Amino acid sequence: MLNIDISAHLRLLKLILTILYKIDIMFTIMVNKSVDFRLKVVKDYLSNTHSLRKTAKNFNINYRTVFRWVSKFRKYGPQSLTTGYNRTNKTDPNTVRTIIELRERYPGIPLRKLRHILNERGIKISLGALWKILRNSGYAGFSKNRLSNDYTDYLSYPESFNESFSIIQFLLNEGRSIQAANYLNELEVFPKNKILENIPEGYLNLKRRIERHLAQFGRTQIEKYLDSSKNLFEECLRQKFYISAIRVGVAILVALSWVGDKTELFNWKERIEALLNLGYSKRISHLIFPIRFSLYIAEAFALIYANKIKDSLKIANKCNKMLLRLRILPPNLMSDLAMLYISLEQYQKAENLILKILPLVEQSKANRLKGYLAGFIYFPRGEFKKAIELLRTSEMYDWLRNSRWFRFRGNYYLMKGSPSRAIMMQQKALNAATKEGLPEEIIHSYLGLASAYAALNEENKANYLLKKLKLYIKKRNLQRFETLANILQNKKIESSDLLPLSSIRLVMLLKTKGYSYALQYARKNGIMLQFFRYLLFFPESLHRRIQKGKPTDLPMAFLKLPIFNSKSITIDIKFLGSLIISRNQISLKQKISPKIESLIIHIADRIPEPYLSVPIKTLCENFWPKSESASRNLSHLLTQIRRLLQIPTHFLEIDCKGTEPVLKNNNLYFTTDYQEFEQTITRAKALQRAGEWSFARKEYLRAFKLFRGEPFKKNFDNWSVDLRFRILSQLETEAISFAKSCLEHGNKNDARKILQKVLKIIPDSQEVKGLLDGLMVG
Repeated sequence: MLNIDISAHLRLLKLILTILYKIDIMFTIMVNKSVDFRLKVVKDYLSNTHSLRKTAKNFNINYRTVFRWVSKFRKYGPQSLTTGYNRTNKTDPNTVRTIIELRERYPGIPLRKLRHILNERGIKISLGALWKILRNSGYAGFSKNRLSNDYTDYLSYPESFNESFSIIQFLLNEGRSIQAANYLNELEVFPKNKILENIPEGYLNLKRRIERHLAQFGRTQIEKYLDSSKNLFEECLRQKFYISAIRVGVAILVALSWVGDKTELFNWKERIEALLNLGYSKRISHLIFPIRFSLYIAEAFALIYANKIKDSLKIANKCNKMLLRLRILPPNLMSDLAMLYISLEQYQKAENLILKILPLVEQSKANRLKGYLAGFIYFPRGEFKKAIELLRTSEMYDWLRNSRWFRFRGNYYLMKGSPSRAIMMQQKALNAATKEGLPEEIIHSYLGLASAYAALNEENKANYLLKKLKLYIKKRNLQRFETLANILQNKKIESSDLLPLSSIRLVMLLKTKGYSYALQYARKNGIMLQFFRYLLFFPESLHRRIQKGKPTDLPMAFLKLPIFNSKSITIDIKFLGSLIISRNQISLKQKISPKIESLIIHIADRIPEPYLSVPIKTLCENFWPKSESASRNLSHLLTQIRRLLQIPTHFLEIDCKGTEPVLKNNNLYFTTDYQEFEQTITRAKALQRAGEWSFARKEYLRAFKLFRGEPFKKNFDNWSVDLRFRILSQLETEAISFAKSCLEHGNKNDARKILQKVLKIIPDSQEVKGLLDGLMVG
């Protein structure tokens, strides 16, 4: 047997227990320092009938400690439980207030000059103490690697802020919002936190409202955000808080760069520069570097909107050199520069910056940058898998999320040869963009719609959209898009400063040099998306290449679009009145039965383009719900439809290869006047929401003009009855809404005409009758 030294084992066990006990004591001491723990203990004692000793035992602390915490809480409130509460402030509060007011009033004042002024006022203070006050108040001690156009990003916050969070959260949980706001207002600075949003704005002082406002960037509708920003700016000026005014002004510049108003951008830049130069120094110090940088970025955006692309590019490159001079690169300012390079269509430079930034920023900002990387660099380059993978984890500002997401999907569908789904996505993008008030997103959505109609060989509709787009562009003063629209419409343009933009150069190459030059340029500059889209307006360049027998290097689905493929067939069905069918814009004059009419419209609605299918079972259950020969009846009607549309059998065929037979569309593109009505109404409502009533009115009138009578008048299958009810209900609703909007704008004539037309189609509408009678009396 082995000899075991029991005494040695006992000594080792005793040592381990001693160490564990000391660790437990240390942990308890650490926990006791937590303000959350202290609040929990006090709240437990006050909300229960336990004695001090019982409460102390429950939390494994001394009962005298509980007594001390409860006494302080009752006398001074929850803030008395913070670790630094008993420390005396060496600097008089009035002195601190004077220092802050001087710093606010003279944004460019150096530290030594500030101390000199204080000495003249009888306030003696060392440079170290002065700097510490400025740091704790958010005017110095910035984190160089987090410099940003939002000052709350780069302030250095003391560890005691965690205790402040706990106190404020405790007060809010107790329903004491006013006390929470009062405590919050006593702090000199406060980082981004949802606590600010949980307190009514009226309870907050100016500094807290500014911090709350900056945190809402990208989440509030942009026009509302600008209005509230300007109000805050003016309030700062009234109180002579010029640094705070500058900080709000920078947020205004950033928001205006999304709106695209060059005049306002220039004006606000000058106002902020004037404030920045107040005081004793105009040098670009480290303290005001991010503000100066943001002013340059804003000026560059204003120059883009003024069509001075070369000048804007010079400023962008200057900003890049400014960043390279810094020993520590600030990722937030690098991100601002990347966004500018994207607007200048310098995608390679933007990509290089973003890839450098991603490892340096927190996850939420990294996810937002991934969205830009996917949507503006990988996707246009044609790297779809890479882009889609990034988009899955990406984030966007609330005011951008829907419009850009729908727009990206619309572009993707178009390149994949699916124009009807592209139109649907671009309509949604337009609706979201107008709701948020984003002019450039509205313009891109219109361009996407025009491109989709061009793909369907619907030249008139594409040109109509471009014409409407140019009117909107002129009103918004965004000339570079007008130049692009003119080129797409084959109009002559003079040489301009816009040629440095790769999209403008690309479309000019397509127009003047031809397919191969444009394709080579698009590949080199990573703008294959634009190449696909603009090629739809210059199909002859592709036709010439195909005639020469040269490869196109384009996806087969894209080449099958009607604009390129003479064998593809576009069927246009007008059923908002008597049925009219056109094949490749040539009317088919032939009488057909109501059953065939209903089936054609059903097919056009369910499978409007190639590669889509509808189950045979669905068709049979609708048109022959109780018939044993439904499949034979369907085959018979399909034969008549193929003969009517003059198409081969395989263009519209029954496919039995899957689990159940389906009717498959192989080479037809259907359009209907009801689709056009819905799309036009959506554009009208979007423009009306954006405050563009004159444009909206014309779109409304165009939509109502599509109705020539009652649809499906002789069709009584379930699907037709349901669709007729939906169409007439929609017509009634939109007509009433339009009439009321007309009255708001003093236009009784249009309201009367539309209501009279609708009443002929829906004679039983009591609401239309009542509104029309009121107009007649008026």
